[in-house]
Amino acid sequence: MPSGPDTPPDRPGIPRTVWALGLVSLFMDISSEMIHALLPLFLTMTLGASVAMVGMIDGLAEATAAISKVFSGYVSDRIGRRKPLILLGYGLGAVSKPLFAVAAGAIPILGARFIDRVGKGLRGAPRDALVADVTPEAIRGRAYGLRQSLDTIGAFVGPIVAMGLMVLYANDFRSVFWWAIVPGAIAVLLVLFGVEDADRQDAGKAARLPLRLADLKALPAGFWAVTAIGVVFTMARFSEAFLVLKANADGLPLALAPLVLVVMNIVYSAGAYPAGALADKIGAQRLLLLGLACLIGADLILGLGTGLVACFAGIALWGAHMALSQGLLAQMVAAQAPTEMRGSAFGLFNLASGVTLLVASVLAGALWYRMGSAATFLTGAGFALIAGLGVIRIPPRLLSAFIATFGLVCCAIATAHIVLGPASIPGSVPVNATMDSEDRFYATLFLGFGIALMWCSRNLIARQRELGFLLAIFFVGGLARLVSIAVVGAPNGLFQFLTMVELVLPGLIWVWLRAVNPPA
Repeated sequence: MPSGPDTPPDRPGIPRTVWALGLVSLFMDISSEMIHALLPLFLTMTLGASVAMVGMIDGLAEATAAISKVFSGYVSDRIGRRKPLILLGYGLGAVSKPLFAVAAGAIPILGARFIDRVGKGLRGAPRDALVADVTPEAIRGRAYGLRQSLDTIGAFVGPIVAMGLMVLYANDFRSVFWWAIVPGAIAVLLVLFGVEDADRQDAGKAARLPLRLADLKALPAGFWAVTAIGVVFTMARFSEAFLVLKANADGLPLALAPLVLVVMNIVYSAGAYPAGALADKIGAQRLLLLGLACLIGADLILGLGTGLVACFAGIALWGAHMALSQGLLAQMVAAQAPTEMRGSAFGLFNLASGVTLLVASVLAGALWYRMGSAATFLTGAGFALIAGLGVIRIPPRLLSAFIATFGLVCCAIATAHIVLGPASIPGSVPVNATMDSEDRFYATLFLGFGIALMWCSRNLIARQRELGFLLAIFFVGGLARLVSIAVVGAPNGLFQFLTMVELVLPGLIWVWLRAVNPPA
């Protein structure tokens, strides 16, 4: 399928392999979205899984895909061919589809999602590299745009087909899942017979590892700041499965559940090109802030609003956020990492994003299960706000004052515990002498923590390492609270707020610190 008749004679046509890869993406996306648009409701309504389990399954699946991307490009470079990994990746995606239809519980669904996302991770990097291999540099932008456009069409068509089949089969999830096998099989056949490897002069040469420990110390402070922002940003961007669950809870009929992804993708696709043009005018940083503002608005509407009108307004804003922010963090990583270390930089960034995505989805599911949907979306808004604050640069004097105030607050809390014991805790109940003694002892340690923070604030440049150690301790304390929530249950609202502070404030301060005090 070469270029069309209107192609100018001095411009080469888009290669047949690029068209084939675009169609492969289209059909596999149709297959995947037919399932993913319904999977959260299938898990909760048919299989009886909790929302916490939905979050864990989706988090593990997407984290697997992100981490697989780290090494798939390296493997394809190493073996000198792209097609085998592309075929394996799409083959795994197709093989996973019947597993959804026959699954009798949440664990088989987890296995199917794992296989599907391993396939996605394996095929992504070699597929994009093959587009570059077979396409002349002058039309590479058009080639990537064509493949992405066909992929986006699949993201529309899949949910629409799923809606039609849900009506046809009277809301029978499994019948819809069986039909998803067809476009998946077509995608594999297109890889077999339509995709050809390029003749590469560098085939067989030693490939560079995507993540080299020796490079990590040489990466600049700007890269680590972007990675920290990306981690907090990912915490705010949990799975779209929760959008489907929210719409259903607000009254969306079962057969129309895929409409959630249709609306989101319409806004996303319509806004992607204008957002790209806007990025050229105002820069990636400002555009990222605008995208975060849309995400905060979406989360607030979804968390506080009721009814389908409010729900779909939030979903539309979620799509706008994706249009404004998709690819921006990758662009910022490329800008901060030296050319010779870009592979290691992207490898580390994808690894951090994948692990964080798992944590974000598990946390979102646990919050929904324990406290309701509002807690999930409002927590997402909080993380998005913190990510936005991380993008903003803080003057050194203001940062020193902030850290000193942080230390002073810690000292005040510790002093209250030393003087009053557990009675200083809002909502506490009388305890025995042993618990009283333990509380006052640990309060003394926390007092020392606050004094150490104030000491660090007096000379941030010389005491950066000591401050980093203190921030790590504070963060681990937040993780300990998560263990408590998982084992015992959620505490009162004040301590839920403190848990969020302990998890996000250390990273935020570290980003600000590295921005004002880059290492030599």
